[in-house]
Amino acid sequence: MIEQGSRYAFESEEAANARDQAASVKLRTLTELTHTLLQEVESLKGGGTFEGRPGLDFADEVRRFEVELIRWALMQTGGHQRRAARLLKLKVTTLNAKIKRYGIRPHALHAADVVDHLYTEDQAA
Repeated sequence: MIEQGSRYAFESEEAANARDQAASVKLRTLTELTHTLLQEVESLKGGGTFEGRPGLDFADEVRRFEVELIRWALMQTGGHQRRAARLLKLKVTTLNAKIKRYGIRPHALHAADVVDHLYTEDQAA
């Protein structure tokens, strides 16, 4: 009977050691991960700050983003402005005004998309 009790004590000691080792491994892993992430953040900072970047104009960046987004929506819908407006969750009049303001040609985008698609099919054949 005593022999069986000592075996349980040994097993619980082993379990405690295993838990301690697992916690130690987790802590080391988290520490290494933290250091790696900090190094990545430091490397992304580069030499200067974001404010010091020359030539960054908010309005130009927004314009460029809107143009690309509108072009993408028009290509996805085959040049249909109503469908593109629905896809972008805009009113048709708002989309049409932006298309005019930015000088986007919806039908030219659709034609270019078709030509690219035909060219890709010819290359595959």
